Amino acid sequence: SRKLQQLRAAAARETDRSSSSSSSSSSDAALVLLWKLEQQQQTTMTAKTLKATGLGRELNEGYWKRHPRASVANMARTLVARWREGYRAEQRQHEISNILVAASKSMARTTT
Repeated sequence: SRKLQQLRAAAARETDRSSSSSSSSSSDAALVLLWKLEQQQQTTMTAKTLKATGLGRELNEGYWKRHPRASVANMARTLVARWREGYRAEQRQHEISNILVAASKSMARTTT
């Protein structure tokens, strides 16, 4: 998506700046990027949202997991792990719901 492309471009600019100089502006750019990732951490992401945005796939790429800024790489890995666990929990809940519906239908047939 366009937002993901913008985020990656901002990260690339930050990486270029930090490798070419040690100015405070490159440090500021890294902090802004980290802040954006932290905002995502505050957001509950459903499987549907992750699929629609592609954010999980994007942050799971090596570009983010091996970002030169350790804080950004750690945040990306943390978000992906949390979202993956949330996805698995959603899947388990869906499976339980299906089992309960099937059991309810089965019980309704036997009582009639």
